[in-house]
Amino acid sequence: GIRIIYITFLSLLTFACSFIPFLIIFPFLLTSFIVGLDIINLPLSLIQIPIRERIKIAQKHSLETCLLGALFTLSAFIPFLGIVLYPGFINIAVELISSWKLEETKIRT
Repeated sequence: GIRIIYITFLSLLTFACSFIPFLIIFPFLLTSFIVGLDIINLPLSLIQIPIRERIKIAQKHSLETCLLGALFTLSAFIPFLGIVLYPGFINIAVELISSWKLEETKIRT
């Protein structure tokens, strides 16, 4: 109940910010984080890290997550370029994850 209201409020606030010229960066940053989380989510799910831990890891490394998402979002503006480069972005996510310290996460076996 509360979570749905919170997400709806954030969505409406993001939508409203997109009409104000100097606040247009906030929807782009939010979209970049969500897309980056989606890209980082695939390698983390393959090593069977629970979803809550994946979100915590993405929040801990939010700059890398946002940059990866922003690069993919910008590449998606050119037709078919995002589709062609998606495996490369997954490879970049794997390299980023391997450089992070993930010992504190509990991997299910």
